[in-house]
Amino acid sequence: MPKRSDTPLEERDYGLIYFILSSLLAISTFWAIWDMIHERSPWQRYQMELNALEESKVRIELGAAEADFEVKQAALYESFEQQLKEAQVNLQGEAYQQVQAELKDAQNEIADAMQNYRFAKSEYDAVWYDYKHAEHEGHDDEAKQIRPALDKLDQEVATLKIDWDRAEGKKSEVENRITRHRATVDSLQTEMEKLRAPIADLNDTIDRIKDRKIQIDQYVLAD
Repeated sequence: MPKRSDTPLEERDYGLIYFILSSLLAISTFWAIWDMIHERSPWQRYQMELNALEESKVRIELGAAEADFEVKQAALYESFEQQLKEAQVNLQGEAYQQVQAELKDAQNEIADAMQNYRFAKSEYDAVWYDYKHAEHEGHDDEAKQIRPALDKLDQEVATLKIDWDRAEGKKSEVENRITRHRATVDSLQTEMEKLRAPIADLNDTIDRIKDRKIQIDQYVLAD
C-alpha cells in the first residue's frame, strides 16, 4: 500500500477532514450564540420574552377589537363598501371621463399660454434694454424710433398674461368639478378607514414589536 506522502495532492481525499472541521465550526458557532444569549447576555433573552409577552397582549386586544367590529360596525362597513363600488363605477362613466378630458385640454392651454407669454416677455425685455441703452447714451432719436415697438410689445405681453390667467382659471374650475365628482368616493373611503382605525392601529403595533431590535438602553443617573 503506497504511503500517503507518495499520493499526489490532487488525488488525496480530504472529505472527512472537511466534514469534521465544518461540524466543529457549526457547533462552536451555535454554542457561541447560545452562550451569548443565555449565559453572557441574558438581557437579550429577557427582552425577547418581554416582546413576545407584549405582542401576545396586543393580539388579545386585536381579537377583541375585531370581535367588537363584527358586532357593531361590520354591517355599516359593508354598506359603505357597496356604495364605494357604485361610486367608483360612476367615475368610469362618460361624465367623469369628459371632465378629465377637459382638464387635459386646460393643462395644454396653460402650457401654450405660458410659452407665448414668456417668448413675448423675452422679446419685450430685449427691446426695453435697447430703449434704455439709447436713452442712457443720449440717442434720443433712436429711443423715439424704438418706443412704438416697445409699447406694442408691452400691450402684447399684457394680453398674453390675461390669456394665461384665464387658462389657469379654467383649469381651477375643471378641478373643482373633478373634486365634486370624487367627493363621494373620498368621503366613503375616509369613513371606512375610521371604522377600521382601531384594528389598523393594533396591527401596526404588532408590526413595530416584530421589527423592534434587541438592544441595551444606557442611562446616566445623576449623583
